[in-house]
Amino acid sequence: AKMEDMRLTSDAKVGEIEAKANAERGRYCERVEQLENELEASESRRKRDEVDLCKKIETLNGEIKRKGAAVEELKLGKERLSELLTEKEFLLGEKQRQVDHLT
Repeated sequence: AKMEDMRLTSDAKVGEIEAKANAERGRYCERVEQLENELEASESRRKRDEVDLCKKIETLNGEIKRKGAAVEELKLGKERLSELLTEKEFLLGEKQRQVDHLT
């Protein structure tokens, strides 16, 4: 009877340990699942942010190209204006020479 009591006590302890282990395993599995879900959500946000940043970069690059083209256009306009002013000065000089010649 003493051996039987020891065996029952031992079985009860084993059962108790197994129950604790199962509960711990359950909590562990829930935590792993929670972390996996958080990781998935984080990865999804990261991909979405990456797409948004790429779109913003594309937009900015387009603006830079447009502004660069506008600057080039302004430089050409400035050069042409300078040429026209030089031509005007030349023509005014010619006109003055003709007036001086007449007087």
